[in-house]
Amino acid sequence: MRNIFTIIKKELRRFFTDKRMVASLILPGILIFALYTLMGNFMNDMISVEDDYRYTAVVVNYDPSLNPYFPDLNDDIFDITYIDSQVENNLDLIRDEALDNIRDEELDLYVIFPVNFYQESIDYDPIH
Repeated sequence: MRNIFTIIKKELRRFFTDKRMVASLILPGILIFALYTLMGNFMNDMISVEDDYRYTAVVVNYDPSLNPYFPDLNDDIFDITYIDSQVENNLDLIRDEALDNIRDEELDLYVIFPVNFYQESIDYDPIH
């Protein structure tokens, strides 16, 4: 038992007095911590949104009966343009313009509801 303690003391003394060994143990941990911290900060800056940012959206064929299902669509956060496909004849032009605006990051969301979506969803029969 005495020989075991002698060997342990010798190895620990060698470990803590050898600068290369201590550096090879501690330095990778510090480098990994620093790299992950930098990566986290950069990624957070890329995906975070300012508190006063207003989302812009274009919604086609929106039925006001859907309002109870979307209670968070208030004017403080969203700038929503509603388009009725029965009134507008140039929906292809509107779609192309909306997709270009999304690509240019000027528009955040483009939603198309089918005509009479709300009524058809109420009348839906899963058996047929």
